[in-house]
Amino acid sequence: AEALNGQVGTIDMVGPPSLCKYHVKLQDGTTEIVKATKLIAKSRLWDLDTTLCPGVYLRWRGEQRCLFVDSTGHTRKYAMQLPLNFSEKQKELSGTGKVRTWPMLLYLHGAGGSSFFAHSKKATKSVGMNHAAEHFCVVSPECDWIWKERPGPWVTELVLEMRAAAWVDPNRIYLAGCSMGGMSTWEVGAERADLYAAMAPVAAHHEDDRTQHIASRLTNIPIHVVHARSDETCLMRKEEPLWSLLYTNNPRFQLSLAPFIDHCSMFEKALCDDAMIYKWLLQWKRGEGGLSVHVASEFVHV
Repeated sequence: AEALNGQVGTIDMVGPPSLCKYHVKLQDGTTEIVKATKLIAKSRLWDLDTTLCPGVYLRWRGEQRCLFVDSTGHTRKYAMQLPLNFSEKQKELSGTGKVRTWPMLLYLHGAGGSSFFAHSKKATKSVGMNHAAEHFCVVSPECDWIWKERPGPWVTELVLEMRAAAWVDPNRIYLAGCSMGGMSTWEVGAERADLYAAMAPVAAHHEDDRTQHIASRLTNIPIHVVHARSDETCLMRKEEPLWSLLYTNNPRFQLSLAPFIDHCSMFEKALCDDAMIYKWLLQWKRGEGGLSVHVASEFVHV
């Protein structure tokens, strides 16, 4: 029907081959039967363009602004930055039939925050940001929830779609976030810990009634928590019960406490001032059975 022109949907079911029709689930939850000739196939990574490479130097707000179509047919926003020199590195394998794969960092921002490389113009010149830009493809979902809410399932759907990309190493996907994004890191990680090689919540909080659930789901994944002793927004004492459970049940739980730093300065402290957190993440990769294993080298392309 003409009324369906331009609408976005997902294939819910394929009809009999003789009819060449699909059952398409639309954004409002209804399902329409549509002829195959009336559909235009698109990736759920709707407008991602791997030819738009960042070049040699990190640029403020140089990330691609992209759309993702979730399982309900709704579009979600995210930013994506391929590694510096991405195209040049891929050309090195031209003619070999191989594709260079890269670690992926899923970064979840805080309340009112922005994508990873849009935090501030000054931050793009920092040691930490440049290390991340060189070694990861960085995916930053636009967090469309508030600090009292849990992230929607579309975030995990986005990760699943990205990990299928030929240039993403599915065994080197990492999860990090700051403030509300740190809370989201706990929740997204607990939902599908098997997807990530390691995770790093920064200045994070969590809801008290989620403590047992989060701790029970994160016993096998390397975790590096970074928090400020004097944080008056996400109080350390409220996080200690979760840390204690993880310390007891997860042998790869690590905690770094920063003295004399306020909550709003923790992004710069943990993710900009040095490359420590990124080097720690890159020490881990998912091995056989989906469990993370420690690798000797800081970073090796395969």
